[in-house]
Amino acid sequence: MTRWTIQNQPTLQPRNQPNNQSPVPTELDPRLVEEGFPEQASKAFQKAADELNCVIWSRVPGKACTTLIDEGYNLKPFYVHGKSCNWGPMAGFVCQLPALNKAGASKMAYNLKEHINSLVWLKDIQERESEEDKVAKTLFLPLSISDKRKQELLNSGFLPNHKKIGNNLICGIAQDKNKTIAVEYAIKKDATSNLWHIYHRNIYIKDGDRYISYLKKNREKFSIDQEDANKKNVKIKASYNEKIEESTKPVDRSTITVNDIVQINQGIRELNIIPVEKVSNPLDNFYSVNGVQSPYLAYRDKKDLYKNAVSGDYDLFAVWPFTPNISFEMTTRISEFPDLQPTQPQPNKIKNLFIPVEKKENALEIANSRNVFIEFIGTYQELDGKENPELGNINDLVQFTAQTLNSLIRAQYLGKKEPEDKGQFPNRAFHSDEGGRPGVDEIEYPIAFFMPKSQWDDLKQHDIKQKNVLKNTAFVVENHVEFLSLVQLLKRRFYVFLHDGWFMHWMCLAADEKAVNERLGNVTLPDKPRRYLDARIKERSDLDGVSRQSIESLLSDLLTPTPATATAPEQNAASRALQGVAENFLEIATNLVFPDAAERKDLISPLEIE
Repeated sequence: MTRWTIQNQPTLQPRNQPNNQSPVPTELDPRLVEEGFPEQASKAFQKAADELNCVIWSRVPGKACTTLIDEGYNLKPFYVHGKSCNWGPMAGFVCQLPALNKAGASKMAYNLKEHINSLVWLKDIQERESEEDKVAKTLFLPLSISDKRKQELLNSGFLPNHKKIGNNLICGIAQDKNKTIAVEYAIKKDATSNLWHIYHRNIYIKDGDRYISYLKKNREKFSIDQEDANKKNVKIKASYNEKIEESTKPVDRSTITVNDIVQINQGIRELNIIPVEKVSNPLDNFYSVNGVQSPYLAYRDKKDLYKNAVSGDYDLFAVWPFTPNISFEMTTRISEFPDLQPTQPQPNKIKNLFIPVEKKENALEIANSRNVFIEFIGTYQELDGKENPELGNINDLVQFTAQTLNSLIRAQYLGKKEPEDKGQFPNRAFHSDEGGRPGVDEIEYPIAFFMPKSQWDDLKQHDIKQKNVLKNTAFVVENHVEFLSLVQLLKRRFYVFLHDGWFMHWMCLAADEKAVNERLGNVTLPDKPRRYLDARIKERSDLDGVSRQSIESLLSDLLTPTPATATAPEQNAASRALQGVAENFLEIATNLVFPDAAERKDLISPLEIE
């Protein structure tokens, strides 16, 4: 398990609650549970926000992960980047077979690459870790689920095409949302416990109007077929197939009997939901669906080993501290330390849109929205050797927040048990927030939001006068308008740090349509930025008029606010300045390889209202 080391522990003092505080909502937002935050986890996140006096943002694991998290399965650490699955009996898990992921065929190549990376990490850790019992001997293990989880899969629509065979066997065909993958599966109850084991047989990939085989029979084993619909990465697949063969064997006939097979075959024929191209040599045996586990084992007791299979994790998205309580150095990221130097103020501050920031070499503060900072995060190549190999581009505040969350979540789940029954419990937060991650160029929603209750009264009073976005101290943020409205509100009390990739996303939506089309009209524009701008054009067209207008208005309020008494020339100057920012971020977006952090910052920082 990752060991956290705190170099500069903050002195965050809880703020006294005002006597006239408005009632703080006590009911949890039901959307949190729906998106992967069980009640105990939500309470721990809220308590961490209260104790640290910080706003804590987190990626949501999704509905498929909620009960797995609640039952104590391990979550994805820094060593596992493959996408989890959100369909079929393996929903919520990261699976060994690259096709079994939430996006289906479109993410097969990605998962294959990331699983290879995880295998490299595992080998490296095995070679240097002295306590062998803490390190996994393999990256893969068979998936097993509780009876409660099995029932939830049935009740929640994860197994829409299934047949029950008696009380202890279920079979069916599972497909991803876009129906690019189809899996013949069976789940069978263990004869000696309440666990259900998950198995697969043939797996198919959609190819036009038919489905072709994804797996190739190899005596009693199988491999990923080199002739499937995705013909890339042939050498990598060959290497990965060796690992698959090492970790697979057909299910014993005492587990899934000959009679079971007869009934399963009949059930799958009756379902008849996919047009399958005739397979010359189909799999006739069932095999365990294998999940991925962390190189560091969260559980070592035999009865709990199945819970080492990792589910989607709580990726911290951002941590925004209460301004009077934090040493600003706590927000300096690892990648900023080597070049950290005092920053000289620029002249003409009143007109400049951005101000350089002492202690954060790669950040700019928005001149008209003090306490709001854009962090220019380097590229993967630029941060190579600068990131912590296990924690990423972290800062002391995020590290301390992650440690606090792990302690509080453990206490929520195990605190009431007797000491001898507490056993092991895995960490829930592992690494840096998304705000410090390289390669981010857009915002994916939803995002979970937790703020300290002590700040509710002041912020809610102000919120009522403006956007009324503050639904609770903990809720799910669904879109750009909610996020930007919270930025506007929270800057009154908190330091707000925004990844330059998030800001680029917003500015591409607010940019003049002519400017975007001019760049798309460039025949030499590389494919990657073309896809990015096409996605923003589609997103703009999908937004209703009110939402797009709100995004532009909120960005204007952040960057170039004008008083109600502003003259027409003043309003025009502010509008031109806003479009200047948008066009410079468009310039960044049209680069095939992003400029490094300093170049991006230098492109933006001279902008001013003329």
